[in-house]
Amino acid sequence: MATTTARYEFVLGAKNKTGGAFSAVSRGLTSLRKNMLSATSAITGLVGVAGMGALIKSSLDAGDKIQKLSIRLGVSTEALSQYKHVAELSGITFETMSMGWQRQTRRIAEAAEGMGEAKGALRELGLNAAALKTQAPEKQFEILADAFGNVDSQADKVRLAMKIWDSEGVSMLQAIEGGSAGLKSMRQEADDLNLTLTKDQANAMAEANDNITRMKANFTSFGNTLAVELGPAIAAVTKWLGENMPIAVAVAKLVWLDLAS
Repeated sequence: MATTTARYEFVLGAKNKTGGAFSAVSRGLTSLRKNMLSATSAITGLVGVAGMGALIKSSLDAGDKIQKLSIRLGVSTEALSQYKHVAELSGITFETMSMGWQRQTRRIAEAAEGMGEAKGALRELGLNAAALKTQAPEKQFEILADAFGNVDSQADKVRLAMKIWDSEGVSMLQAIEGGSAGLKSMRQEADDLNLTLTKDQANAMAEANDNITRMKANFTSFGNTLAVELGPAIAAVTKWLGENMPIAVAVAKLVWLDLAS
């Protein structure tokens, strides 16, 4: 009998301890959930519900653009997302920078073949076009940034920049003002602010944005279908109202009086 009693006491004690542990976990999860809801509420209160939606859509658009630009330029999503921050800090648009990179890549490739507008400019900057061609666009940009730092005349900088980046040349000079060290510092800042996008993250954002486009297309299709299907019925009702307006008004009055009573 004593053995049985001891056994019951042990089991009950274990149950009590387990219950306490689960209660502690439950309290922890509840606290975490409250904190997350508080943070979400604070952000939502700051930007508003519509603003929150716009903020998310803006991020998806940016990620989508970076993912597709990465494919076109052969630049990593990490580098592109960091250089988006560089462009904004430099007072130029990301579109200006990406277009400048497209022209830079093409003109360096042409210069490596001994032709094109950038051939003389690269030589004047002391750069080997063939060697530069083998580098990724972001590395080419950093090498060019240091090379431009050795040019004393601002007029010459503008002239050479136009040969490499065309109409984006003057804007690109703003970004490379601090040389490669300045570019790397701004890229590191983007990383510290969690602005750097991995390939998987950019792909996921692009997919989400594409699905939003598909969803909008489905709603448009649904609206078109309703318009086609309900069109004849709407036309019939409109025609009947036109022909029987006194009756329609009388019915409406009866319904209103019934509701009012």
